[in-house]
Amino acid sequence: MFCVATPAIPRSISSWREQKSSGQAVTLKRWARRLLDYEFTYEDAKVLSLGTFGTNQTASRLGVSAIITLDTHFINNLHARGDVIRRRVRAMTTQLAPLYDQAVLPDFHMPVEALQRLLV
Repeated sequence: MFCVATPAIPRSISSWREQKSSGQAVTLKRWARRLLDYEFTYEDAKVLSLGTFGTNQTASRLGVSAIITLDTHFINNLHARGDVIRRRVRAMTTQLAPLYDQAVLPDFHMPVEALQRLLV
């Protein structure tokens, strides 16, 4: 699974433990825990949480534009539950501090779809 880091998020899942700034670690973990309710695996929940609420090292950029993956379960789950999850993100962000209140669910694509979008 790859994240298109635009704007930017930590470079790897191992960076999860490095997210120590004030409420960011709590937000990341809380969102990942909520995603488990939608039948995501723990790893998929972490990836989607970082893609939604992860920041760069200076906390000046939030989330990613897209997640590119070959994980069909992950993509099918997002297609099936995407609208509900987007509503949940919007509801959650109304209660968060600036920067995090701008979070949106990233797009998600298979590699072939992503390549086609880049070539257009």
